[in-house]
Parts: sequence; structure tokens; C-alpha cells
Amino acid sequence: MQTLEGLQKRIRTASDLLTVVKTMKSLAAVNIRHFEGAAAAIDRFNEVVDQGWQALSRLNPLFLRQLPGTGVPKRWLLLFFGSVQGMCGQYNEALIRFGTTEAERLRATGAEVTLWVVGDKLLAGLEDEGWQISAAYDQPGGLAGIGPEVERIVARLEEEFREAPGTGFQVVHHRLDRGARYEPVSRQLFPLDRAWLGERHRKPWPGRCLPRLGADQALLFGHLFRQFLLGNLYQAFAQALASENGARLAAMQAAEKNILDREEELLALFRETRQSVITAELFDIVSGFEALADEASGPPSEAEDAPDGQYLSDDNLHP
Repeated sequence: MQTLEGLQKRIRTASDLLTVVKTMKSLAAVNIRHFEGAAAAIDRFNEVVDQGWQALSRLNPLFLRQLPGTGVPKRWLLLFFGSVQGMCGQYNEALIRFGTTEAERLRATGAEVTLWVVGDKLLAGLEDEGWQISAAYDQPGGLAGIGPEVERIVARLEEEFREAPGTGFQVVHHRLDRGARYEPVSRQLFPLDRAWLGERHRKPWPGRCLPRLGADQALLFGHLFRQFLLGNLYQAFAQALASENGARLAAMQAAEKNILDREEELLALFRETRQSVITAELFDIVSGFEALADEASGPPSEAEDAPDGQYLSDDNLHP
């Protein structure tokens, strides 16, 4: 049987752990709103970039036929967005299953597949699965760190596109669904999806007059594509961070329930053990009292054992 001191220590540990879990749950809930707001804010930026594609395709009817990077890529870059911290359930494992399935599908077409990763936890998981990682990037701790990291990735991408023009690029990350649920998604950012551009070409222009584009269309495409990458990568970071905190919130909610259940079990065991200790102490007291009472009464005296009128004395010992 466990001692009362040991049970009290375990109850205090559970209580302290519950405090930590509640704090992490509150932080995760705050961070979800924080990063969801950032993802929603970048939507406006992406809408402006979409209008650029819309204007470019309307002014040049042959634009969709002259897109750079047309054809099936011979090489694919896949950028995975994972987590740095743990305690987020199956967040990284689910992304690995989804992303590696997509990578295998691309390999089946005969293309070379190169993986880039954001997040140390995901990096370790992919390496354990036998995948080679060509580049690893830091996961920003807040919104202020997303911009510089996106700039680093875009600069590296531009080098890759110059060195290997037939390279395609996809992002793989989680997207927060309703509540704290999340789901893995994949999006192709290059080559540009013709169906996606066709929708923008057919979409009515919001104003009465189309803008006039005086710059060279190839130069304009390069600048527009860079802004397109910046906006979508920033959004991928924000959605990945929001979904990571959603996963952590769900994990902390489950942990909180388990700790409360365990704490209740420990309290019940503590009460049972304390009652047993008290009962044992009462039995000891009663047993001790009975032993003392027996000792106080003592054995019967010789006079009490002799027959009536007969006493042992020196005179009785001789005839």
C-alpha cells in the first residue's frame, strides 16, 4: 500500500501539471486567433495580386499560352510546414503520411522530388522515414518572424528556378478547420495552374476601366509572380501555425481531462488509505489498552489460590 506522503506528493504533482496544461491551453487558444487573423489579413493582399493576374491576362489574350514553366516538371520541390515544439498530438505524423504520399505520386511520374522542411519535429520524422531533406528552415515564433523567413525561401526559390527552369513547386501544410480540427492540404504554386488563371481571366473586373500596363510583360510577370509567392507562403506559414496551435489545444484538452480523472482517482485512493491508517491506529490503541488492562489485573495471588482456612507458612512445611 502506498504511503500517505507518497500519495500527497503525487496529488501535488498532478495539480501542478494541471496548471501547466491549463496555461498552455489558454496560450494555444490565443495563438489560434492571432494566426487566423494574420491568414485572413493576407487574403486582401492576395486579392490584389489576383487582380494583377486578371489584368495581365485580359490585356494579353495569348498570356495563358505563353506562361513560363509550361509542361510537366521534371523536378519538384515540396515544402513541408511542420512544428518545432511537441505536445500537438499526431500533427506531424499526419502531415508526413499525407506529404509523402504526394511525393511518391510525383515520383511515379518519373520526376525527381526534393523536400524542404520547416520545423525540427517534422524534419526528424521525415528522416526517420528515410527521406533526404535538402533544406531546413526555422519556424517563426510569431508574426514578426514570418516575413524574413518567407523572403529567405523566395530568394532560394528564385535561384532554383534560374538553375533548373523545369522545376515545379508545391507547399504541404495543415489548415485549421472548424474548432480545433485541422486537415493536411497541398497546393501547387508553380507552374501556375491554367484553370486557376482561366477563372481570373473570366472574372468580371471590379471597376469600369482596365488599368494600363506600361511595363514589359515578362518583367511584370516576374514581379507579379514574386508577390504571388510571398503572399501564398506567408499564408501557408500563418495557417500552419494556427493549425499547430489548434492541434496543441486539442491535445491539452485531452490531457486536462486525463489529469482530472487521475487526480480524482488519487484523491479517492488517498481517502481510502487515510481511513485504513486511522482504522489501523484505532485497532492498535484498542489492542494496547486491552494489553495494559490485562497487565494491570495481573495473575491471582497464592492466598487466593489456597483452600479456605489453609495458608502456606514455615510451620505448615514441617510435621
